Amino acid sequence: MKKRLVLKDKKRFAVFIAIVIITTLAAVISPSVYGEKASPGTVLITVKSGDTLWSIAKKYRGSTEIRKYIYKIKKINNMDDCKIYKGMEIAIPDV
Repeated sequence: MKKRLVLKDKKRFAVFIAIVIITTLAAVISPSVYGEKASPGTVLITVKSGDTLWSIAKKYRGSTEIRKYIYKIKKINNMDDCKIYKGMEIAIPDV
């Protein structure tokens, strides 16, 4: 025989549902509000197949020493290493 579940406290259930909905909306909306914007003095680029940080730095660095420019790219994008992937968006310092 199946045990039938009964909702004892409708007000508590309504509050729980409201919290779940608000949390879900916040998780969905917040990346679009705060993400993928280049800060002033940077340009946002999309990594193409075959790109490396070295090749990107060579293209955009101007007269800046290439190793310093790569360091700036890594610092701006909070990167621990030089791994980048196709389709990844990274901020490049404007020279």
